[in-house]
Amino acid sequence: MHVSTVGIRVMGYIGNKTNFCFKCTHLTSGERDIDIVKRNADVDEIYKRTRPSC
Repeated sequence: MHVSTVGIRVMGYIGNKTNFCFKCTHLTSGERDIDIVKRNADVDEIYKRTRPSC
């Protein structure tokens, strides 16, 4: 993972304090109810494991 800070306001050095976090993933495919449950569970697990670092 790589993190960079870029100021965009006053003289190009001081910016607002907005943080962004992008999470790319490949989730289970399918349209059955169990597939949807599995996808949602996967998203919850990914969010739990990565939230502190974002």
